[in-house]
This record gives sequence, structure tokens and C-alpha cells, in this order.
Amino acid sequence: MIGVITATNRINSITKIFSDFYYNKLKENTLDVLQFDLKNLPLDILNHDMYSSKGMSEELKVIQDKYIYPVDKFVFIVPEYNGTFPGIFKLFIDAISVRENARNFKGKKVALVGISDGRAGNLRGMDHISTFMNYLGANIMPNRLPISQINNLVKDNQIIDNLTIKTIENHIIEIINF
Repeated sequence: MIGVITATNRINSITKIFSDFYYNKLKENTLDVLQFDLKNLPLDILNHDMYSSKGMSEELKVIQDKYIYPVDKFVFIVPEYNGTFPGIFKLFIDAISVRENARNFKGKKVALVGISDGRAGNLRGMDHISTFMNYLGANIMPNRLPISQINNLVKDNQIIDNLTIKTIENHIIEIINF
């Protein structure tokens, strides 16, 4: 099963447009695809007791059971925030780490897509994610896809740049074969 994670909790984000595109294209090519948007995280994941299993909300456990444990391969769609990835993404990883941590990412495959309105497509953020995903035992797909100048690639909530669409479609084939 492949899980597509929208790694921001921002409402109406361009990240979600790219995440939806990946999800829909993967769904055309494989039956088992899930999508989770971090904007749907429970508000109580950040609490004083979050680093113990008793402090983990029941709603977060349901999310972990449905969108993390059964997934063999992840696609993280990650916007650039302040030169790296959004803090909510790291908070999510930390929050689920207190319960059966090895089941989350150990031995699983991770594909990274960085998006930004700047020139580098969140390369630094993908490097940072690679570092902690390696620590957690995940296998990072070598071809990490940086997508730059995203505000020029999207119109009316659709990706309009044909070269970007073709690049993503090729990346999806690599993900399927990874």
C-alpha cells in the first residue's frame, strides 16, 4: 500500500494540489493508495504528556492505525517553510513515535517531493527529512523531486505546466517500481 502525506496543516495549500495529483495518478496505477492531509490532525497532539503512550490521543491512534502502520511506501509532499519543512510534519512524526515506533517507518520506503515558490524546490527540507527518516530505518528513494516556482505552475487549483506534469508522472512510475 502507498500512502501520500500532505506535510502541512495549512488550509487551501498549494501542497494539497500536488498531493491530490500524486494520489489520483497513483490510484490510476495501483489499487492500494491512501492519502492523509496533516490539516486533519487532532488539535490535541501537542500536549505536555505527548512523549508517553498515555498522552497520545485516541484520534491520533486511529490515524496511525489507518495511514501509517499498513503503508509499505510513502510519498511525502513537503512545502518549504522557513528554509526547511513545516514544523507540523516533525510534530506528527514525534507524536506517533511513542506507540510501536518500529512499525511506523522501519524498513518502509519513502519518496520525497519538495515544493516551493523559490528556486530550490525545498532541497534543504528534503535533506532534513532524509536524515531523520534514515534514523527511523526508512529507505529513501534516491530520486527526490524538487518542484520550484509553484505559483507559476498552478492555476484554478490545477497543475497547468505540461513539463511539470510529465516530470511528476515519470516520478510516479519510479515510486511504483521502487
